[in-house]
Amino acid sequence: MKNKVTVFKTTESDFEKICDLSCEAGLTKTDFIVRSCLNKKVIRIDDLKETYIQLKKIGNNVNQLTVLANMNKVEVVNLQETQSALNKCLETLVALQERIH
Repeated sequence: MKNKVTVFKTTESDFEKICDLSCEAGLTKTDFIVRSCLNKKVIRIDDLKETYIQLKKIGNNVNQLTVLANMNKVEVVNLQETQSALNKCLETLVALQERIH
């Protein structure tokens, strides 16, 4: 629980930099300053939006196929495209992990 208040003075240009950097990181100024002071990584990840959308679509498709299979309306399904899409998502996540570490 955050219950301590810290006040400090800074120049106008430093204040603007802090505001800009915290906004770019998607953090409040408080969270950004605390993470920076404690040498914690400040990471903004924009690359995952498209990956998230793809994974959601794949999940919906697999769920629909499962329903059809349970209704005995589908017996065999070619999942080559699904596997390719999942591999692309995995490659994105691995590349992101390598950037972070």
